[in-house]
Amino acid sequence: MANRKKQLIRHFHNLVDKQLDKKISLKEKRELEGIKQALDKIDAPLYQAMVERYKEFDEEVEKLKRLNKRVKELIKARQK
Repeated sequence: MANRKKQLIRHFHNLVDKQLDKKISLKEKRELEGIKQALDKIDAPLYQAMVERYKEFDEEVEKLKRLNKRVKELIKARQK
């Protein structure tokens, strides 16, 4: 899989370079889009894992915010 990804990336860069020189055919434009989709598919598990980790992190932050609010309420109640 890693080797396939390296090949796709190398080919992708070649097509992008060619596109920047405005020497890319319609067939190559379609191929470029196909490579983008293939790379996205290969990397999807990585991105999904990152999204899941972010969600977990966000949930922890929300818990800490609620805890902090409760502590402030308790401190304020004791001061009365």
